[in-house]
Amino acid sequence: MNFRQVRVDTASVLPTVFMRFVGINQLNVTPVSAAEERYSKVEVALILDLSNSMNWFNRIGNLRIAGQDFIDTLFENAEPGQVSVSIIPYTGQVNLGPELASFFNITPSVPQSHCVDFHPSVYNTMSITPGATLVGTGHFDPWFTSEAPQMFFCPIHTGNRSEIVTMSGDRNFLRNRVGNLMADGNTSIEIGVKWGAALLDPAMRPVISSMISNGTVDSAFAGRPLNYDDPDVLKVMVIMTDGENFEQWMMHPDYKTGPSTIWRNPSDNRISIFHAGQAAPNRWFVPHNNTWQNRPWGAPSTSNFGTVQQMTWDQVWNRHTVRWVARNLYGNPLGSTNAQRNTITSNWINTWLSRRAAADKNEHLRAICDTVKERGIPIFTVAFEAPSVGVASMQMCATSQSHFFDVQGTDIRRAFRAIAGTINRLRLVQ
Repeated sequence: MNFRQVRVDTASVLPTVFMRFVGINQLNVTPVSAAEERYSKVEVALILDLSNSMNWFNRIGNLRIAGQDFIDTLFENAEPGQVSVSIIPYTGQVNLGPELASFFNITPSVPQSHCVDFHPSVYNTMSITPGATLVGTGHFDPWFTSEAPQMFFCPIHTGNRSEIVTMSGDRNFLRNRVGNLMADGNTSIEIGVKWGAALLDPAMRPVISSMISNGTVDSAFAGRPLNYDDPDVLKVMVIMTDGENFEQWMMHPDYKTGPSTIWRNPSDNRISIFHAGQAAPNRWFVPHNNTWQNRPWGAPSTSNFGTVQQMTWDQVWNRHTVRWVARNLYGNPLGSTNAQRNTITSNWINTWLSRRAAADKNEHLRAICDTVKERGIPIFTVAFEAPSVGVASMQMCATSQSHFFDVQGTDIRRAFRAIAGTINRLRLVQ
């Protein structure tokens, strides 16, 4: 699985020149030549699209089975400690998980979220330096108008199913993780590829060392990610999408965390909001009964708020969607006409959130794919029932046309098995 050996045995007859004078007319020659080439280590970054469209037409079901086939084929006959796989699930963002996030200075730090917003310049490099200051994404639902969030932009699911798997060689664990993938949110391919690149880059080595010490990475992977010029390592990237890049929501730093103007009564979970611009004394709006009053809901008096608590912004967004807050806590109470309410609502949404255009994200994807290929790392890509833009992006990222797969339905299983088989062959012939 991880080496090739060539042995050549030949038999030939060599006519003699001078020896024939003593009765020896020929010599039988049987030279033997042998050579061996061996890769003892393989590092794979598996980057998977878990956007909401993966719930359509049983795409997520087909991906789960295909991913398990990939793991089975990759680890077939592999010796322990040879193959490491990092799984990078992405939607509109990539959830690092609390342990991997702890190795970076993520500011602001939001307890519920472990995603970061990248500056465009990072896509021209492989590495993300441990200890680097990164911009925290925040924790919010930018889509729904319901009161309670339905999908967070930084994906979160029970059982850590939305988080990165950092360098595992446990076949059963990887199969189970792939078999339990969940889909929601939109699509940011370039963020997934960036984290995949970082997990193949030697700059991540101190993180892996620490995770080995913590018992979350196998000690067999000490010293990984290995240097690019190490003759014993084969690094590979696999990217899959069923869509294309969509605009990326980013929250204004002032509203990711820190004190908000919203208060909660813990006895009944009712909220109220303070509007300083309103005429005294009734500056507190209570949405559940559509009234103004001179203290937050549930407070004993104007000077004693009792157990009523001022919420931080991350607590607000953990309980309420951005659009619901904008409409019900700002637009409705402050606007006297429907047009005014719509304008106020829209203005607050735009105050809290900004967007990065899909066209910019496509350029970032091109930059990071070029960066990976410049390092000599093979990139395999799979466009799974993807639109034309998504197909084009996967063709662009792939090392060559033969590294690109455009598949429908259950054919994704054959694509993933073929990629894993090719990785195994690359161990032998590269």
